[in-house]
Amino acid sequence: MIKSVATWSLAGARQHFAQRLDSACDVGDELHAWVGFETGSEEDRSPAGCSAGGPSLIVRMADIDLASSWRGHLQRYGPDHPLAPTLGKARPIVDFLAAIHAEQEDYALSVHCHAGLWRSGAVAEWVRVDLGVKELETSVRLVDVISGEPWGGERLFNAALLNLLRAAHRENEG
Repeated sequence: MIKSVATWSLAGARQHFAQRLDSACDVGDELHAWVGFETGSEEDRSPAGCSAGGPSLIVRMADIDLASSWRGHLQRYGPDHPLAPTLGKARPIVDFLAAIHAEQEDYALSVHCHAGLWRSGAVAEWVRVDLGVKELETSVRLVDVISGEPWGGERLFNAALLNLLRAAHRENEG
């Protein structure tokens, strides 16, 4: 069962997992699962060994959000862009997380994208709201919620991807 979720920036994920792999530090009794977002460029490649032996899923998807008009900078691509969020890309994420959530063991879920806010935020929001999982205060997207700046204290997420995750989940339940 997924017991907690946290988002990471790509830089933070690389630093965290480099330290874990180099020092073999104790991460507690929980198993760790990982979802990472890449666009296929070398600069945003997920850290090697990011799951530290736990289940992991890497998704090729750009941060395109046509569902949120207030984030115009994410609308420079159209819905036909090959890396746009689609139901076909949301299904494997939902299937992966549903399988982990059905396990007897407890998992800490880490999710990364470039900034740790939008794509990873959509996954964290879905896990938090729809699966009832606690989001850790160390989650990158909560830093602004706690401080209230610069996003006005809102939990951040890619609304288009969140809608697709929910649609894929409804398909599984139906």
